Amino acid sequence: MSDSNANIERNTGGPIHPDELMADISRSSLAKTLPISLGAHLAVILLTSIPFLLLCAQYGTMDPFTIQAAIQQEQTPPQDTTAGPSKPDTEPAAEASPSAATRPQPDKSAIEQEVEATDSTRPTEPDIDLEAELGG
Repeated sequence: MSDSNANIERNTGGPIHPDELMADISRSSLAKTLPISLGAHLAVILLTSIPFLLLCAQYGTMDPFTIQAAIQQEQTPPQDTTAGPSKPDTEPAAEASPSAATRPQPDKSAIEQEVEATDSTRPTEPDIDLEAELGG
């Protein structure tokens, strides 16, 4: 039998003192483990934050959205302005609609472009006139 089993068996005849029950737990010191745990967590957080902190120092801001926009702006190639203005190829439907020309179009993936080109279920014009319905 181990020592802890002998203590339990020895004390089964009467009430067990709470200090005897807590003896195994109280031997481990929370005062030792807490600083070690805090140090380990701090080290992991700092080590994983080094790239972000370097970017913060480089761009002079702690805002990740500003840093991300600056990086994206640096990665886009500059447009060639020496060739003169060139008219992009547009569809006649896009030229006829003034709202489509003024509205900025988001970049679409090849799959989205293919779906738009082959989709026959999407209506080209709305079924109702909201201005007439709302009296505007």
